[in-house]
Amino acid sequence: MRSQNRASYRLLDGLLARARQAGNEEAGDVLDGDGAPLPPARVAAQIGIGSRDAIAGRVVGLTAGDKQIQWVSLDVFPASTLGAMLDGTVIVASDVTEQRVRSKRLEVALKIFQVATQGFFLLDQDGRIIAANEASERITGYVEAELTGLSPLSFCVPDMRAALQDAVEQSLRASGAWEGEFTAQQKTGASYRLWCSLTAFQNPVGEIEYSIATISDITEKWAAQERISFLVNFDPLTELPNRGMLDGWMDFATAEARRRQGRLAVLFVDLDNFKWVNDSLGHHVGDLLLIEVARRVKLVVRESDIVVRQGGDEFIVALQGLVDGREASRVAEKLLASFGQPVVIDGHRLHVGASIGISIFPEDGGDKDELLKNADAAMYEAKRAGRGQYAFYSPILNAQAVSYAKLAAALRTAVMRGAFDLVFQPQVDARTRRITGLEALIRAQDPELGPPSVFIPVAERTGLISDLGEWVIVAACRQIRQWLDMGFEPPKMAINVSSLQLRSQSLTKTIGEAVVSSRIPHRSLEIEITETLLMERLDEAREALAWLRQHGIVVAIDDFGTGYSSLAYLQSLPIDRLKIDGSFVRELGNGGGGVVARAILSLAKSLSLEVVAEGVETEAQAELLVELGCGYFQGYLFGRPITADEVPEFCGWGGSRAP
Repeated sequence: MRSQNRASYRLLDGLLARARQAGNEEAGDVLDGDGAPLPPARVAAQIGIGSRDAIAGRVVGLTAGDKQIQWVSLDVFPASTLGAMLDGTVIVASDVTEQRVRSKRLEVALKIFQVATQGFFLLDQDGRIIAANEASERITGYVEAELTGLSPLSFCVPDMRAALQDAVEQSLRASGAWEGEFTAQQKTGASYRLWCSLTAFQNPVGEIEYSIATISDITEKWAAQERISFLVNFDPLTELPNRGMLDGWMDFATAEARRRQGRLAVLFVDLDNFKWVNDSLGHHVGDLLLIEVARRVKLVVRESDIVVRQGGDEFIVALQGLVDGREASRVAEKLLASFGQPVVIDGHRLHVGASIGISIFPEDGGDKDELLKNADAAMYEAKRAGRGQYAFYSPILNAQAVSYAKLAAALRTAVMRGAFDLVFQPQVDARTRRITGLEALIRAQDPELGPPSVFIPVAERTGLISDLGEWVIVAACRQIRQWLDMGFEPPKMAINVSSLQLRSQSLTKTIGEAVVSSRIPHRSLEIEITETLLMERLDEAREALAWLRQHGIVVAIDDFGTGYSSLAYLQSLPIDRLKIDGSFVRELGNGGGGVVARAILSLAKSLSLEVVAEGVETEAQAELLVELGCGYFQGYLFGRPITADEVPEFCGWGGSRAP
């Protein structure tokens, strides 16, 4: 026996020692070529001792004490085959442990190559595919035979391929690697998003010998990222840019206008009566209307301009490269003309106007924030002028905006502190002149807030009206409780509600809690809703009115005659009273015919509704109203608003007092 080296000699010596244990059938520490343990009884046969035929390259392993395996390759020859007159076996052994490890690693690598979910390509020195795994076939739609000879970059869509090739070559020259993503095309022609990584391996002289490419289909991930990016920068409903996009555009446009000494215009567009569409016809119709409005605005402006949905029913149009402000007015006129055309949505023929405020750079502001603020102020001036119009910003509007901001801040502080009082104006029976009710009216303790005609519109615009309305309801109920505790029986207390309160869950919850905490009956209250408000929020009003009627609370429509409600609506709603607006009462006794007042009284009679005439100031008005069938009066003729302490004496609860 001879061995190729000492390590092999030791291995053979160990193998032969185990082969001599021929009777032992238990698995030992000798392994066959597949790594399976051999019992000593089979070791001699595995080695080939006693074989009549030559055996080449048979591999066996022997485990050592440290659990390491030493592998040896055996060439076994019967001695007679060597031409020698010898009896026995000649064994040539080679230690192949290192080769075996490398081979195993290569085998594992090949398995990974084939089963990986990512696509793998092996490329030659020219970057052409010479091997591909199954994942690459699935991703590209080509089989390996079709992929061979192609470049991974050949999957890129044609119009991007040349630029991509240049970028990859530059990166490979600089660092020997490149990775990136591009839009690719499958064999079927379908487009998808492909991520690719290329790594080049060089020979000792610096030439590329081969490369490995990895590819992944990232279409879903890419689409998700694109969607996120879209939601960050665009309005999902109209697909217009949002305020974030506008900020960047305005920064660039103002800088460019300053450099060129040009003009930039900002148009703040607010739709008129959109709330009515949303509340009456549903948010689905409202959304479709906003989409149509966005389409019309984009048709009016240029590609170089920007149209943004600010939120709700507000849009911002910014125009660049203007010579003077007259160009902005022409755009505003085109927008108003476009909005003036009817829109048909789900069978509804809608007419939606808009109010537009305009500010010009640099006259009306040197940056985007000032321009937007001033355009907003101009838009409210357009609304005050009658809607369906546009208005340019002027310095006086800025002064009004500053005054408004101070008023809003003072109002917010007053609401937080509850710094208000209630006064009460009596309602009387038209024939007997006896007091039948009291209307609760709010007054601010801070003189800076002025009368309700000043701070109530501010409360509505700032959203404080809901808190203010809740305070009135709670305070009125507590006052009724106080009079009851004093032994008086006050008449019904009339309370006005706002548009934000007219949501069944808000209004009814507030009233319910206030009545319970004050321990007064529901029938002590009368809720007044303006006719305009009733028509704007009809669906919500129905729910609230049904709840009020169910709990015995009287419902009156205030300022009747100003909202143009139809007879059909009045017949379908649970209403108890109509209050004629004071402007129609003033026509009586002043030489006017009082046509509207007469019509309201006639309508109320046909519907069996009570009528309260507001703003009655003269006996002539009162007498004529009685003749026309009016049942109740309210106005200065019968008493101005009085404090809670004055009410008992005025109403004659402690004695006799004629109003």
